[in-house]
Amino acid sequence: FHVLPRHIAALLPLRAAHASDECSYTITKDIKYGDGVIQEGNNTTTIPLYLDAYLPTNCKNGSDKLPIPIGQIHGGGFLHGSRSSGVENKIRFAEACYAVFAIDYRLVEKNKKPVIESLSEDAAQAFVTEFTEEGGRPEQTYGALVALEDTIKAKEFVQKQFAGKIDTRW
Repeated sequence: FHVLPRHIAALLPLRAAHASDECSYTITKDIKYGDGVIQEGNNTTTIPLYLDAYLPTNCKNGSDKLPIPIGQIHGGGFLHGSRSSGVENKIRFAEACYAVFAIDYRLVEKNKKPVIESLSEDAAQAFVTEFTEEGGRPEQTYGALVALEDTIKAKEFVQKQFAGKIDTRW
């Protein structure tokens, strides 16, 4: 499971080494991969986290398993954007016999702050402070931590959901 930002993914070789001349694909949208917590003032809310799967269906890789999985995170500086952006790139990769999982992650918004569950508040704040001192924007740095946490959740979901169904010979 390789995680690629949308603009980097466009630079990869277009055809997987094991791809047939033409790959068809299916798109499954709104697959819930987990939950995330958002804080609004004194209230916390749990929201569902979703991904879309672009899965090749007829790759000639000598296996009935899914080929090279790619996790695609959207652009937007961790403050806006969604998994539905850049559909043309996801389709290009699925046609080239890559399995693409496009994820949404919790965004940092004006009155809504995602809760980082994998770090203490002090550890998250220390990370944000250090990167802000080096010229980063605090909300983007915090958003990057949230996106990383949600990406790990998505990766673990895909690994569990598709256990034994992904070709790991590459």
